[in-house]
Amino acid sequence: MDQYILCIGYLFTTYDIFVINVVVDIMANIYDLTDFNNTVLKFSVLCGVIIGHLIFGMLSDKIGRRYTYMITSCLIILSNILSVCAQDTKYGIFVWLTITRFLLGVGVGGDSPLSAVLTSESVNNNNNIETLIKNLCITCSMKGFGELLSSIVLVVITQTIDNPEVQWRLALGFSILPMIVILYFRTGIKETRLFSEIKKNRYDKISYNSIDNDGDDIINLGYESESFTDIII
Repeated sequence: MDQYILCIGYLFTTYDIFVINVVVDIMANIYDLTDFNNTVLKFSVLCGVIIGHLIFGMLSDKIGRRYTYMITSCLIILSNILSVCAQDTKYGIFVWLTITRFLLGVGVGGDSPLSAVLTSESVNNNNNIETLIKNLCITCSMKGFGELLSSIVLVVITQTIDNPEVQWRLALGFSILPMIVILYFRTGIKETRLFSEIKKNRYDKISYNSIDNDGDDIINLGYESESFTDIII
């Protein structure tokens, strides 16, 4: 069940990143947005993603993957709601959306990598390396499906709704309800065993032994409490 939650979350966070690329074109028919405005709106999301990588990457090592995952979910939901409610104030709707899309990027920047981290750290004695690789591939492939989903949603919206104002707001808010449902299920995700044991100092110090064997370097990750397979590089 947790794997499905990780995949669906990754799907909709990717949707949120790519949907703005077409939304700005729809908004250009309503508001006086210049090419500079369009570029900044798109760029603000990417800047937020970079900041999110740094902030939530460190935070997840401090308070845990589970709680950080829920924080990023709340930030994504909140920023999407604010984006949908954007108003053309005296500063312009451009400023409002730039701020909210930046906050969205921060949330996505922390959320997407955590999906991969949780997938990789969920390995246990019943998993083998093939299962781990398969789960990682499935999770990361949601990025492509998220981009595809954004295109499909925009095509459906633009072909079924005539009002451009409703079109762009509906497109930006499409992922709100799914993310709320995902947040509910994420509250039931347990902290990964690997992170929990590291925080409780249950792991012995990792020993890296580099051995040259017939031209192959072998790195042995030695844990007294766990048995790891030698990895041949």
